[in-house]
Amino acid sequence: CGLHAQHMQPSAIQSLTTLLRNIVQMKYSVGKSKRDWATLGFIRAVCVSSPLCQSLSSPPWLDLLYSVASSFESPLVKLPTQLQTFRLLRAVLPTGITNQEQRYTVLQRLFHLLGVSALMCQQDVSYYTGNLRPVFLTASQTTTVVEECVTLLRTLYNDWTNVFNLVLSGTLATASDLLSHPLLNLQNESELDTVSMQAGAMAALLVIGGMDSRPRIGGVVSVDSCGEGTVCRFSQHGKLVVQMHDSSATKKLTLHSLSTSPTPAFNLDKIHLSEAMQDTWATLLSITTLSHTFKTSPGTINIPLLRNQQQLLVAIKAGRVLLRHQSKLRRVLRRPTLPPTASLEALNEVDDLESESTSLLLHHLISNAVQPSPLKSEYTRQELEEA
Repeated sequence: CGLHAQHMQPSAIQSLTTLLRNIVQMKYSVGKSKRDWATLGFIRAVCVSSPLCQSLSSPPWLDLLYSVASSFESPLVKLPTQLQTFRLLRAVLPTGITNQEQRYTVLQRLFHLLGVSALMCQQDVSYYTGNLRPVFLTASQTTTVVEECVTLLRTLYNDWTNVFNLVLSGTLATASDLLSHPLLNLQNESELDTVSMQAGAMAALLVIGGMDSRPRIGGVVSVDSCGEGTVCRFSQHGKLVVQMHDSSATKKLTLHSLSTSPTPAFNLDKIHLSEAMQDTWATLLSITTLSHTFKTSPGTINIPLLRNQQQLLVAIKAGRVLLRHQSKLRRVLRRPTLPPTASLEALNEVDDLESESTSLLLHHLISNAVQPSPLKSEYTRQELEEA
């Protein structure tokens, strides 16, 4: 029924997917299931026909998969399960949903999940106990989930371009507003409104620029003289267990003996660079090239300032994507830019700053480029990002 769904009755397909949903739901809600064969990987393997993908894209199925993907604290849902959930969504969504309104709703939910995962880092909290602060040499659990969700959204962008651009343009504008007016992080009526706005902004920037390029579980790596493979897990001795693509054999490798294979970049050519979008990009580039001073008090965490730092870092990675699209970059550089009306000092001291006169973004970048850098030139860009 799964492999030949196009020749089956719709009622038979519906019965199969309902049975599978009940099994999966029972397994990840109460942890009891006698049918171990009905795994997310198995379901993804049989999704080769549009009728089955459409049945697996029903609202009950999407609610279940979204719940599993966002189960950061459930003991029944491990990291590999979350990754399999995203990959199942990647298999069924492109052909499973054809209605534009439903696509818009799905994208909004995925953007929210992506942004909340990146902002809250709920999966990494358990590592920060006591006075010890671990330094991750590979991608953390949070960034692993984030990168898998980014891959899913970039896949959907190829098939859902129009509705995707609609969601992306709105959330990018929100990101521009948050970075240029940091006090917006404090002016919402409730914490939920604040998180929702910040999550959408973070998601838009992450989809474009990504977050973490280090080796991760489920990621593809290139091994010296052995080809490419997929990271399955990490051993107790800190080695990476990699399944090679050519032979399906597994190898335990050290971190320095492999490198991360580049992932497909976000395609900016499909974005219509309207006047409003040019202004949004100009604002993002202007703010990310400013020199920022972050003031902190010992023993306290300034949440609005922390959120602003997170948004700023992903905005830098998103802005770098423009370098591969010179025609779009030239159009953005000719836009007038206005310095932020409320800078980071407003988050530290809650002072209002007067806006200055406008100038071309190109002049603004040249002025910042000639300033001496506080960082030593011996550090590579990758080392700075990982730090």
